[in-house]
Amino acid sequence: MIDDDQLILRAFSRLLKDGDYELLTVSDGEGALKILNQRPVSVVISDEILTTEEGLPVLKTLFANHPCAQKIIFTGWPRETLDWDKIKACKPFAVVAKPDIDNRLRKAICAAIKEYEKQMTL
Repeated sequence: MIDDDQLILRAFSRLLKDGDYELLTVSDGEGALKILNQRPVSVVISDEILTTEEGLPVLKTLFANHPCAQKIIFTGWPRETLDWDKIKACKPFAVVAKPDIDNRLRKAICAAIKEYEKQMTL
């Protein structure tokens, strides 16, 4: 999970602690790249806008070298204000609005993990 807001990262940790997930959290793209270069990761959830950089270019860079990892973009911006061309260029598995932290995000993570596992068996 990449988010520059520590409250969001803690909320995710609480949300996913009862599942079969190992959640790794970082606050920027550089930290995410370090993790991806050290170990395989099935799903990356990234905020669309980070303090020092936009999340979408970070995702494009991260997955140029790690194409099997599934991408979920997590945004607090209203859907009508998003730059959908940039989002589509990242080829995300899902786009989830921040207020919908529990139900939709949990479903998106489960589906993304299944897609990752399917790709790894091909």
